[in-house]
Amino acid sequence: MNGSARRDTIIRLAIRNLAAEEVTVYLEPWGEELPMAPQGEYVLVGHGPENGSGFSVDYHERSIVVTGWTGSTVQVFSNGKEIGNVTWRPPVPDFDPPV
Repeated sequence: MNGSARRDTIIRLAIRNLAAEEVTVYLEPWGEELPMAPQGEYVLVGHGPENGSGFSVDYHERSIVVTGWTGSTVQVFSNGKEIGNVTWRPPVPDFDPPV
């Protein structure tokens, strides 16, 4: 196998809203806003390079920001159905400055 060959991975992440109020899930860098009902759950499935940090998740008082990793694409599921902008999510660009 060539050492420069890209290896892909799949990462699944379940996020839940245990609050009594709706929260907004922001999916970055695509700028999507997905409202999540109280006691709701989304399952994110990321496809991308094996190297990288995987998902970044930031919790705020009324929102959750989920960011994909460089080269990844993401699907979001609620109750087994894909939601959000299912027709356009290009791979995450490389935001890391060169070393």
